[in-house]
Amino acid sequence: MRALRATLLALTAMVALAACGGYESESGLPADTQKALIDQGRIREGENVLFYTSRGEDIAEAGAFFTETRVAAYWLVDGDDEDISIDLKDITALQLKNNDDSWTHADYVTVTWGPDNQKTKVFLQSDGEDFPEHFYEALKKQWEKTRAPA
Repeated sequence: MRALRATLLALTAMVALAACGGYESESGLPADTQKALIDQGRIREGENVLFYTSRGEDIAEAGAFFTETRVAAYWLVDGDDEDISIDLKDITALQLKNNDDSWTHADYVTVTWGPDNQKTKVFLQSDGEDFPEHFYEALKKQWEKTRAPA
């Protein structure tokens, strides 16, 4: 009975996620999603995506992710592609902004990078309550790993 209940809960969660068009992963990507993102030019062949969110959109329209070597985000604005990609080794600071009290409720990570300390926001619109914090903590850990002396 417990196994049936767990299965039904998992199926309900998958249907709810599919209904909103969004996709999130804290443990890599399924092969079909990986291929779609490679075909779109969002990720490179052989790149290992550690965390990914489509920010509540279809994966063709928006997403934020990080790999062993970079953090990236993309979205469509009036049919035009907008995207960012920052090598982890170029990052000088990371900060999570929790926006539960704002009207958008979109948490984001401020990425400070480059010699001029440019700032970029990586938005983590999510249906998962803890996903933004998990994304941030895992990104921070991966970033610190790239900064450690070899």
